Amino acid sequence: VSAFLNAATGEYDFSALENFGEITNRQIHAWFSDAENMRTVRLLLPCLSFAENAASPAVSDSEFSGKTCVITGSFSDYGRDELSDILRSLGARVTGSVSKKTDYVICGEEAGSKLDKARSLGIRVIYADELSRMLGR
Repeated sequence: VSAFLNAATGEYDFSALENFGEITNRQIHAWFSDAENMRTVRLLLPCLSFAENAASPAVSDSEFSGKTCVITGSFSDYGRDELSDILRSLGARVTGSVSKKTDYVICGEEAGSKLDKARSLGIRVIYADELSRMLGR
């Protein structure tokens, strides 16, 4: 957390984090600036435990390693959260919107604008049946 401390202002700035913009940064500052919220935090802290240097899950060397993926549509074999977790465990970064930086769009049934944008940008689309083969299912 100290890496995000702005030495000039003495405030934390998390807006440099991916998918974490200026609006979210301001909302978090506002929430923690509220005295009642801080009282709640102080009451909860004794009930929490934090693991120091918790090991991150092992990332396998897969076709998804280091790739940015976007999930769109619905899947009969996976819930979205489950699919996101699987892709992350394989080394992928899962985001919510398609951009030039997206490597793969994982496409299920009833996909919409994300699929259209992927096609317009020439991004590889992986459909559910191909995904199942890639995951060995």
